[in-house]
Amino acid sequence: WFLDSGASDHLARDKQLFTDLHRLSEPIEIAVAKNGQSVVAEHCGTVKMTAFVNGRSIECTVKNVLFTPHLRHNLLSVVRIEQAGMRVVFESGKAKIYRGNELIVCG
Repeated sequence: WFLDSGASDHLARDKQLFTDLHRLSEPIEIAVAKNGQSVVAEHCGTVKMTAFVNGRSIECTVKNVLFTPHLRHNLLSVVRIEQAGMRVVFESGKAKIYRGNELIVCG
């Protein structure tokens, strides 16, 4: 997974990551950072993942993830993370995600 400050949505390319997946009523065209190209998402769902911080594991549920099999990497949207009430901090060459004062992801 890559944290992307330019992504408007969370995007996952591997169907096996989803705990649930449903077809969108209308496909969504997503612009990618490669010379005006785009990919299309036809499904959306929930992904559960494990983050490791200071030697402990934290279970994370990410909702409204678009299934985009033609992407090279899975992307977490900074915008969506902040809209969910969390804070993203980039410092010392690392990205940190906080829920309140609790550090939940560091990498």
